[in-house]
Amino acid sequence: MPGALAGRLADAVGGTALTPPLPLVAELAGLFGFAVDGADDAAEDAVKAVAAVGVWMGTRVASRAAAGVLTPADVRVVGVALALAAYPAVNDVADAAGDAVERWRNAAVTWLQLPFKVTGTVRDAPLVEDAVYAQLAPGGRALVDAARVLDDATEDVFKTLCLAAHWRVGSVLRDHYWFWLTGSAGGRGSRGHALGYVLGVGVPASQYSLCNDYGDMLGDVLQVLLTHPVVGGVTARTGSGPKA
Repeated sequence: MPGALAGRLADAVGGTALTPPLPLVAELAGLFGFAVDGADDAAEDAVKAVAAVGVWMGTRVASRAAAGVLTPADVRVVGVALALAAYPAVNDVADAAGDAVERWRNAAVTWLQLPFKVTGTVRDAPLVEDAVYAQLAPGGRALVDAARVLDDATEDVFKTLCLAAHWRVGSVLRDHYWFWLTGSAGGRGSRGHALGYVLGVGVPASQYSLCNDYGDMLGDVLQVLLTHPVVGGVTARTGSGPKA
């Protein structure tokens, strides 16, 4: 009888998520999912954020040191140029950090038997295969290299905007949830603040993977569009080319 009941309950549940889609509950689940499933991407973004802050602080210091020689606008232009030049190297370091965190994440998922997939630490295959890249002229290779940088930059910019938008939504919920629950403007105690920050942080955290995946897709589309003029001809001659 218990076995038959369990089977019928499993049929009743089907593919429905067991976490109730309720305020606070869903955000707590989103925070847990982010901590487990988005740790590697968060590590990559943290490296890039540290680099961005370093460029910003360096620009401020250089602006004061170059007072009377360069205008603040000139210093900012130099800072942006240096940031763009360093971006590929920073991106490689960020990828290495993400791979390292992913290995720890996989070990934790396996050890704790969490309901998350163990993912591969090898980066996705390039859209332009190495065999095709090797046959391109120097100008074509330069275009592919630039397109790969723009691919990563597009992903990062979209993810930043996407998470900022969700952070704003979470902040609005955090600021007004107590009034919605109680009809009063109270709830400024420690518990009120704690529950509010669950909403404020949980909303963007629960959407982190989706923002990341969509930004990755946009970057890939841009890379394909930019490289097709030089890669398409090689694809037609060799029968190999960008992977789907």
